[in-house]
Amino acid sequence: YLQFLECRILSILYRLNFHYDIFYLLSFLKISNNVFIDFKSVNIPNIILPVGNFLTINVKFHDEFRRIWKKRIKERAFLALYPPSIFVSYKLFFAYLMKEPQKAEFLYPFALDVQRITGYY
Repeated sequence: YLQFLECRILSILYRLNFHYDIFYLLSFLKISNNVFIDFKSVNIPNIILPVGNFLTINVKFHDEFRRIWKKRIKERAFLALYPPSIFVSYKLFFAYLMKEPQKAEFLYPFALDVQRITGYY
């Protein structure tokens, strides 16, 4: 289940530091023709990126993201660690999901109490 959460487009863009605000990324994804999976436009943030496909950003937003990155690097607020299952090119603004992330690869491990969430005791 957690692998599916990590493979969502919104999660991948946030983990790869394409922007520091997840709510901005949510609205960014909903605007058409900004994010592409294998050069096909996608505007639904919860679509799962299939293994072996490319995730790219519209060229007109490259300068904006570079400006944000430079600011975050100066403030030392840049998350330099991204999941090892994803290949990313910050120069070309694309990501490639090489394999499904495994539980041991999550950068922020956490415990999930399923019984507490579902309400069954």
